[in-house]
Amino acid sequence: MCNLVSIIQYVVDSTHHIAALIISSWSMCYAAEYLQEYCICKIIMIIWVSYSGTTSMKKIIRQSALSVSCLAILTFAPPSFAAIDAAGAESLKTMYKNIESGINIYFTGRQELKSVGDLSVTPKDYYYEVVTPYYYLQLDTHSVLDIGKIAINVIPDENGEDYKISYSLPPTMTFKSDGKALGTLTIGTQKTNVIWNDKLKFATFYDQSFEDFALKADNQTLASLKKITGMRSLKTDGPKGKLNGETHFSFQDFSAGTNNAVSVKIAQADISSVSKNLDMAKILDLQAKVEEFKKSGQWKKLNAEPADPQAVKEYLEILVTIFEGDMGEAQGDMKFKNIVLKEKAKSPVDTAGAAQATGETSANPSPNPSSVEIGELTLGGGVSSQGHNKNKIDLRVGVAGVKIDGIDPASQDIPKELQAFLPQKFTFNVGLENFPYSDFLKIIPEQVLHQTQTQAALANGAEVPSHRLSPADQEQFKALLVSSGAKITNQLVVENGMYKVDGKGMSQFISGPIPIKTDQDFTVTGLDKVLAEMNKLAATYPQVQQALGGITMMQMMGQADPAHPDVRRYHFITDENGKATLNGSDLSSLMGGRH
Repeated sequence: MCNLVSIIQYVVDSTHHIAALIISSWSMCYAAEYLQEYCICKIIMIIWVSYSGTTSMKKIIRQSALSVSCLAILTFAPPSFAAIDAAGAESLKTMYKNIESGINIYFTGRQELKSVGDLSVTPKDYYYEVVTPYYYLQLDTHSVLDIGKIAINVIPDENGEDYKISYSLPPTMTFKSDGKALGTLTIGTQKTNVIWNDKLKFATFYDQSFEDFALKADNQTLASLKKITGMRSLKTDGPKGKLNGETHFSFQDFSAGTNNAVSVKIAQADISSVSKNLDMAKILDLQAKVEEFKKSGQWKKLNAEPADPQAVKEYLEILVTIFEGDMGEAQGDMKFKNIVLKEKAKSPVDTAGAAQATGETSANPSPNPSSVEIGELTLGGGVSSQGHNKNKIDLRVGVAGVKIDGIDPASQDIPKELQAFLPQKFTFNVGLENFPYSDFLKIIPEQVLHQTQTQAALANGAEVPSHRLSPADQEQFKALLVSSGAKITNQLVVENGMYKVDGKGMSQFISGPIPIKTDQDFTVTGLDKVLAEMNKLAATYPQVQQALGGITMMQMMGQADPAHPDVRRYHFITDENGKATLNGSDLSSLMGGRH
């Protein structure tokens, strides 16, 4: 039986959780335009922060994660003129200052971007030479990231809308605390070619690369990155001017760690997104609403701990407008290859030294350090909207080639011999289609408020009584799910050298004895081999004996394929009347006689 309250709660929560995906894919505001690049850089910094040496450097790096996004905003200021003259230079200064004044909206807490000096714009024969003020990012009352000046060249195109831009970031940036330099971030070779469309307010094309990043402190390299590349090509196609195209982003050879910490290596990361038939008029309208929300001060309240209930409600109401019209489709995928996390052996002296330097409690030394390897990690998702309640959200995850070494076998929940049965590859896709997001938020604002108020109360240690939807509310929500045709699709693949599970299914909300009908069709290959191997271990491990009974029954219930005797099919269906079948056989007796 479906728990309708849980489903409703999940739908409301998921709307908030996919906000970053929606904003990065559709809302082409300045911060969102470079959200993918910013997220990767932030991940890199957080990885380093988790395992690096000194407390002061940890604090600075942690708080400077947004600086990369900030730099991207500054370096893509859109001009709105075509003439190369003094008047055009003054217009560019005004435009740039307006953008600069809004940058701090994207920072929270004590972080603030500051500058010293003036913006310089010099007309040349066929371009504008722009030099920004000297920028520094105030991280807290004691710490700053010295960024420096940014050089930008801007060339207006003949059509009056497109502008070619190239820029150069400072090759060295310095982290300081109370005026004392603690570390540096250096960048090697840079290549930047960008076309900014002033009408659409974002970059329709870029080809960029940055090589040889290095984060250094105390005469040692704490993190390095060989190369970052980014490419985009978007065009306005079709009679209605819908936007289509692709964006690709990647980095190679990332490593971080010190002699007495966990080292992290990532050989390759690739990020791609595809946009189809994006309605730019609606997207820019959504962008304006998000910007207004941030300028109103609600953005900081939304990101506070705990979040302000009214800010959460207002933000969700803005985001849910995405599903009100035909806004198009955006899909994005991230793929990481050859991730290695390795813990280095620590002697008691190393541990005591680290504790003294950081002020943290000394941990037990690790004579048998462990390592984790992930051959491939994939994450993906997408959003599409073709009208009211005609929408789809896709979420994808995949893991392959996981290896764990160096852990004392006696301390493991799963003995070493039994680890051979664990999956070696796993992929799972889920899709939410035709969910009535806007209708939900129109009729349950009090539920959203109650949820965030409860979270705030719990964070303050208060006792909060349980809150459930009334029977009338539950019926109303159920009716909405049925009338919109809401459904959930799923696909699963699990592989091991001995077996493979492969299948897909669909569940749809309906009116009837049970609120959902489902059709799940799966095949399992290799059960015979699994049983043979488990029988060899049954006398040694009691948990194997327990598992054998269930796997044997599973083999018996599966439908055999004469052409492939080691393949079993499991086709499970529940219909509108609540009748359940497995491979055509009635299972209602196993469900308490329900029909």
